[in-house]
Amino acid sequence: MNGFHLKVNMPLHLKRITFQSIRVQTQPEPKLLENSWLVFAPCESDDYSNCVLFAQIKALKSQEDQKSAVLGLKKLIQVAALGQQLKVHYDSKQCHELHEFKYKGKKRVIWRIRHGDIRLPFYYGHGKLIFLAGALSKRQDKLSKAEELTLEKEVKRYIDAEKKGELLLEPESSGTSSPSRR
Repeated sequence: MNGFHLKVNMPLHLKRITFQSIRVQTQPEPKLLENSWLVFAPCESDDYSNCVLFAQIKALKSQEDQKSAVLGLKKLIQVAALGQQLKVHYDSKQCHELHEFKYKGKKRVIWRIRHGDIRLPFYYGHGKLIFLAGALSKRQDKLSKAEELTLEKEVKRYIDAEKKGELLLEPESSGTSSPSRR
C-alpha cells in the first residue's frame, strides 16, 4: 500500500479522524452520542500530524482519487457518529466485507467502504473504535495478495496493541465535545 510501513512491537499511535483533521471545516463536526463510533488511523509516531492514512491519500495518483478519499472519510465520520454498524447506512456495493483471515484463533474481518474509485478498508475495534487500515485505489475487483497481506499486517498490529493496552489515542483538542472512551 504505497510503500508506507509501520514499526512492529511498539505502541500504536492512533489519530482521530474528524472533519477538522480532513480539513472539511465548512460544516460542524457531527454530534457524538454515547454509542457513536470513533474513527482512527495509525501514525508513525506520537506526532499525530504524521498520519499514515493522510500520506496514503496524498500519494494517490489523481486529485480526483484524493477528493474521493476525503469525501469518503467525510461520510464515514457522519455515519460513525450515529452509532450503528456502518453497513446500515451504505448499500452492499459501498460497504461490505473486503477480506477475512484467521489470527490468534479467531476469524478477523476487514471491511471496506467504497467512494468513487477509492476503498477505505477498516476493522471494528473494541470500545466503538473504527481502525482505518489504509486508502486504496480500486482499479480491479479483487485485492492483490500484497494488498491483503499489508492490510492483515496493519490489523494484526492493531489487535496486538489493543490486547497489550498499547493503543495511544490522539488527545482530544480543547473545544471538542465527545464522550470519553478510554
